[in-house]
Amino acid sequence: MVSQRAFEELIGTVSNLSMIDLSHTIEEGMPVYPTHPQYFHMRWHTGDPATLFQLLISEHAGTHLDVPLHFYSDLSDRRRLGLDEAPLEPCIGRAVKLDFRSLLPDAELGADDIRRWEGSNFRLEKNDAAVFCFGWDRKWATLPAGKPFVTSWPGISRNAAEYLAERGIRLAGTDCLGIDGSSTSDLGSHFVFLEHGIYIVENLRSLEKVPTIFLLITLPLKIRDGGGSPIRAVGLIPKAS
Repeated sequence: MVSQRAFEELIGTVSNLSMIDLSHTIEEGMPVYPTHPQYFHMRWHTGDPATLFQLLISEHAGTHLDVPLHFYSDLSDRRRLGLDEAPLEPCIGRAVKLDFRSLLPDAELGADDIRRWEGSNFRLEKNDAAVFCFGWDRKWATLPAGKPFVTSWPGISRNAAEYLAERGIRLAGTDCLGIDGSSTSDLGSHFVFLEHGIYIVENLRSLEKVPTIFLLITLPLKIRDGGGSPIRAVGLIPKAS
C-alpha cells in the first residue's frame, strides 16, 4: 500500500523528469513492413465546421506495440490476448537500453551476445523492458528515400528471445522495422515473446537520447480484437542539472 505522502512525492518526481519522444511521425509515405498496408490521411468533408481527417492505418504502422493476438489469434488458443483485454502494466516501467549500433545489417543477436552485454554492464531484471538500440532510425524517411529502412535490418534471434523470456522481461523494443532481423526465416522472436505474453515495440527512434536506464511509456489504443496499435512512445529521464 502506497501512502498518500509517497504518492505525492512520486507525482512530484515524475513531473520533474524530462520527456523524450521516441516515436516517429505518422505520415503518408512512411516506411511500413513490406507485406503491410500503407497509411492514408484523408480530409473528411461533411459540412462540419471542425477540421476532420479519416485515418486508414495498419495496427502495425509507425512506432507501434504488438500483443499476443498478433501471432496467436485462434479463439481456442490460450495464448490469445487482444488489446481490449491486455494488461497495461507491461506498458509502463523501467527500461534498459542495450546499445548494439555497431551490428551489421541482416545480423541477428544471439543469447551469448546479450550475456556478454550484461557482463560488461549489468544483468537485466525481472519485469524490465529490454530496448535494443541499433541506430536504425537514422534510415527512416518517407518513401522512396526510406527504402533502406525496409530493405534489411538487424534483429533478435529466437534463442536470444528465449533467453530474455527466461530472464522475465515484460517488453522487448527495437528501433528497426521488426524485432526479428530481415534475414530471419521463421519470425522466431515474435513467436517466443508473444507466446510468453511479452509485448513487442517496433520502430522506436532517438534511443541515443536516453541513458541505459530510463522510464518507458508505450500505451496502445484499446482496440477490440486488436493485435497491435500505433503508440506514442515516451522515455522519461532525469533533467540535466
